[in-house]
Amino acid sequence: MESIQKFLQQYLNIKIRTSLINFVIKFSVFFIIYIALLIFIEQNAFLNPNIKIKIFNITYAIIIFNLIYILLKVIIHKNNFFNNSNKQQLAKELINKFPIKDRLINALQIYSKVDFKNPYSDLTVKAVNDLEKELDFLDFKKFKLKISYNILYLLLAGIFIFFISINLSNNYYQASLRLISKNTKFEKPLPFLFELNDENGFIFKGEKYTIDILGIGEELPEKIQLFWFENNNLYNREIIKINNMYSYTFKNMNSKIKLWAEYKNEAILPYNKYHIISDTINMNLKIRPKIKDLEIIIIPPSYTKIKELTHKNTSLKINAFV
Repeated sequence: MESIQKFLQQYLNIKIRTSLINFVIKFSVFFIIYIALLIFIEQNAFLNPNIKIKIFNITYAIIIFNLIYILLKVIIHKNNFFNNSNKQQLAKELINKFPIKDRLINALQIYSKVDFKNPYSDLTVKAVNDLEKELDFLDFKKFKLKISYNILYLLLAGIFIFFISINLSNNYYQASLRLISKNTKFEKPLPFLFELNDENGFIFKGEKYTIDILGIGEELPEKIQLFWFENNNLYNREIIKINNMYSYTFKNMNSKIKLWAEYKNEAILPYNKYHIISDTINMNLKIRPKIKDLEIIIIPPSYTKIKELTHKNTSLKINAFV
């Protein structure tokens, strides 16, 4: 019976090894998809360190859980805990794998019930011995492992595509580096910026004033919001894009204002939301100067020996340019 026990143990070892190989292949496919999904999310989301640390902790937990699972599975089957991988069950699995058919399970059954005091027990022992001699000639090398080759090919293709994508796409490569740097915060670049064009920084009282806002970027929105503080009140207007420029005209300005532009994106996914705010400028009031009288003194060259002349302006209106 020792040869039968050894034969079944050899089969059990092959079965456990096959199970381990298939488990590693399936887990590797899952892990490649899992990492690729994280990189894809990071490429768009620029996850903050707290979220990345949680992701790393979850990843460690998944790996440890699977290691514990496969270790317990090996121990349970090796030691036949909970009646897993018992000898008769293993013998049933071998019925269609070797030419001995069901003789192995029959030998186990009759040997477990044999009464050696019975004069006919010699027949049972002979049948078992004949089977053991036949088992010695069976070659386990011809026994093919049931490896999930389709999943293995999928894994190899996934690994190839994964590394090709990382090497060819700078966005995915940078996302991988950011993901690995779990304690570092990376600022997500904004799709566009606003620049307020104003050179003077002041407004003439009672006159109109036009503020021009330049959009810098490729994906400029059609409309943005202009905000301003005036006399401790907050106002806003929606202004439309015209040739990458947003303009608004204030009429009859009588108080200083503080103004800025904003655009808020409403997206379904939180990491696609962004809020862009321009610089704030303060526009102070100035009163345009009025010249009531203008006296012009003409000083001829000394060689002319002509005295200074005073010219009185007779114009009713004098234009002054500042």
